[in-house]
Amino acid sequence: MKKLIISLLLLVSHIAFSQKKCTLIFDNGMSVKDGFVDGGVQLTLPSEDYEFYIYGERNIVGIERFDSIAQYRGVEKEFLVMYQDKLCDFMNKKGESCGDTEVAYEIDNSPMFGYCNVIYFYYESSMFTNAIRNMWISIGDGNHTIFILTHDGIYYQRRILLKNGKLVEL
Repeated sequence: MKKLIISLLLLVSHIAFSQKKCTLIFDNGMSVKDGFVDGGVQLTLPSEDYEFYIYGERNIVGIERFDSIAQYRGVEKEFLVMYQDKLCDFMNKKGESCGDTEVAYEIDNSPMFGYCNVIYFYYESSMFTNAIRNMWISIGDGNHTIFILTHDGIYYQRRILLKNGKLVEL
């Protein structure tokens, strides 16, 4: 019994100490400070095995409707190329480069109602890393969504709004 209690205490203390408290500070970019400090998004990071994503605003490039997912699969590659070209034309007209911007898509398949919608979109900005402590990245104004994923799924999710480089509480 004594060994069981000691084992449980060691397990609980290991889990408690493996998590790291940090604060995401938004000041014309995002920096990460150890511990909880005022003026940012406070979160407890899981163990060192996580993935951090931050996505900017999602912009729809186009929506296509098909009779079935099989019909869509027949023209999938052509539509991806077509919408990537549309995105590049759009961004070039704005004076921006599309070199690191990619069209993504989601499929809304409804066989019961006999249609398949494919929504083509891109994110205004996006970033992925597997370690955020002691870092700084540039982030523009607008709506952003923060995700932290572990092997068990979404560990943390939050929408934030940045205005003039600062965090606006949501």
